[in-house]
Amino acid sequence: MGGGRLAQAQPRSQSSSSASTTCSLSSTSTANMATREQLNDMLRYIKMKWTVLTRSPSDILAIVEDPKWPLRSDKDKWPLYVAPTEDAAKVKLIIDTLNLPADRAKVEVIQLRELSVDAVNGHHGALWLPYPYPVPGGRFAELYAWDGSLATFGIQADGLTHLAQSTLDAYTYSIDHYGFILNGNRTYYLSRSQLPFYTTMVVRDQRFHQDQAWLAHAYAAAKTYYAYWTQGPHFVRSTGLSRFFDLGRPGSAPPEVDSHEKDSDGKTAHDRVKAYYRAHWREGIPDYDILKRYDPETDQLTAEYFDNDRAMRESGFDTSRRFGMFGAKVLDINPVCLNSLLYAMETELAMIAKKLNRVAEAKRWTGAAEERKALVNKYMWNERDGLFYDYDHVREAQTDYCFGTTFLPLHVGLASAEQAAKVRRNALRRLEVAGGLMTSDRYTRVQWDAPYAWEPLQYFAVSGLDRYGFKEDAKRIAANNTSMMLKIFLKTGEIWEKYNAVERNEEVHLDFGYSSNEPGFAFSNAFATIFARYVGLDDASLLHLDGIPVPAHV
Repeated sequence: MGGGRLAQAQPRSQSSSSASTTCSLSSTSTANMATREQLNDMLRYIKMKWTVLTRSPSDILAIVEDPKWPLRSDKDKWPLYVAPTEDAAKVKLIIDTLNLPADRAKVEVIQLRELSVDAVNGHHGALWLPYPYPVPGGRFAELYAWDGSLATFGIQADGLTHLAQSTLDAYTYSIDHYGFILNGNRTYYLSRSQLPFYTTMVVRDQRFHQDQAWLAHAYAAAKTYYAYWTQGPHFVRSTGLSRFFDLGRPGSAPPEVDSHEKDSDGKTAHDRVKAYYRAHWREGIPDYDILKRYDPETDQLTAEYFDNDRAMRESGFDTSRRFGMFGAKVLDINPVCLNSLLYAMETELAMIAKKLNRVAEAKRWTGAAEERKALVNKYMWNERDGLFYDYDHVREAQTDYCFGTTFLPLHVGLASAEQAAKVRRNALRRLEVAGGLMTSDRYTRVQWDAPYAWEPLQYFAVSGLDRYGFKEDAKRIAANNTSMMLKIFLKTGEIWEKYNAVERNEEVHLDFGYSSNEPGFAFSNAFATIFARYVGLDDASLLHLDGIPVPAHV
């Protein structure tokens, strides 16, 4: 429910590998093979990397420094904001106690008067979290909602239980003091979250079985976070399903985008979008009406564009044609990923309530999950294509966009066996390539589409296929994806944010969004570890640097 099945998998021996993997190996050249020691080197590197990626109150400069929002001058101090409900003097004492005088002198603790992106008057900075947590890597130096959650699956697999628990505690603190789990702990993220995995982390934590007081607190926080996703502007009354929505000032631009996402010509992501609209507004595009998102008379992006742009960033899929060009139609969409994870959240809230002996509440959560399951099937299942699609609640039609999130209903156990078999056949036929699964089957020159592979989507697919008994497919995808990461690790010494799954390399060529590929990288580290153990550390399929054959799916 929600997914920790693979994360809890034990290493398998080669004798227990799937038949299809063994057959593939017999017909695969051994000319370009890594050694088992090289695989182990990568896994050791990943385990070591968790220390590098961990931020803690005892290293305050690592928390406050932000390459996305540099200081205006060398004389300025890094701001560290604390919630209106927090004791700023206590936070300052903690920082002073744990850090060297030279470091703490570079930090200014500031109490927020309100939880608003605009409250800091453009002087953005880190938000206080009192627990250690992992950051993704590269220029992403804060605790993200879905990056950090998924990273804990690998952190647990590497035996670092205390870091996984402290990350969960940081999320609970965020709900208690900032209202929900933030997109990231920076002030420019105060208005939005990301895909929810909080209850999955709770039920996988050993304290779930051991500490009723802790569990009661987590349950209260989970209900608050659930309400964030299912009430107010996140809730679409016409479908009964949820959507992405940013709670910031209507019509405002996300400040971090105009601050740091600049290309070699000094243009921001919004500059490039505006240039595209300027060139194409007369003939238009099929996705939506450009003139609702761009005013050619003033040469400015509209409030409707910016409201969609901020909401698209809550999705984590920034950017993809899945939500219309530049993601600028996302407010019209009930996404299958979010609603599948809310189904998981409801089933896990039922588990937590039952554990706390709140039987009536558990029954209500189970009922909510069944209701959502029916709605997902009503609006998102396409029997003709055998896939789950997002739903456009304005057009009252499915989006017809084959995307890796079609595996989310399998991952959370929402799909029927018949639906799972159809998704397996149709999605693999359209998405599986040499390096695992492409994000979509559309080449749009943005990062969340073909030919790129992102580890969370590999995980949802492998987990979902495994859950419904398609273990041979799951192992093949996991093996090819991991051997691709190993190949690039041997070349670059790094694990990367995303990969070209067709070419099995780390090279990206993008026209829109940020153009870099970041090293680090927390959720990629996590799933390299999980997949290697799932396939079996002594299984030779992990060592084929050109991958094992992908069958023709019929």
